[in-house]
Amino acid sequence: MKRQQAQMQQGAQQQQQQQAQAQQQKEMEASILQQILDPQAFERLQRLKLVKGDKVQRVIDNLVGRAKSGQLREQISDAALVEILGDAGASERAVTVTSMRKRNAFDEDEEEADDY
Repeated sequence: MKRQQAQMQQGAQQQQQQQAQAQQQKEMEASILQQILDPQAFERLQRLKLVKGDKVQRVIDNLVGRAKSGQLREQISDAALVEILGDAGASERAVTVTSMRKRNAFDEDEEEADDY
C-alpha cells in the first residue's frame, strides 16, 4: 500500500516536472519569437496559431531553430512572415490524383442506351 502511494507521488512529481519544462519551453519560444519578429508579424503568428496550430507550430519550430543557429540576421517583417507561411502551406497542399478508365468493348455508349 505504501509502495503504491510512493509510486503515485513519484508519478505526480514527474508529471509536474514535465509540465514545468513544457511551460519553460513555451516561454523561451515566445521570447525568441518576440526578438526575431516585428510586432505585427508576432501578432499574426499568435492569431494563426489559434486556428492552424500544427502548421504554425512547424513554422515556429523552424524559425526558433534558425534563430538559435544564428541564421537570422534581422527581424522578420509581417510581409516576410506571410511569405514563409505561404511557402509552408504550398508544401502541404494535397496532390490530386485522377484516374482514367479504359473503355471496355462491352461498355455501351450513352447514346445507344438512350435509343432503347
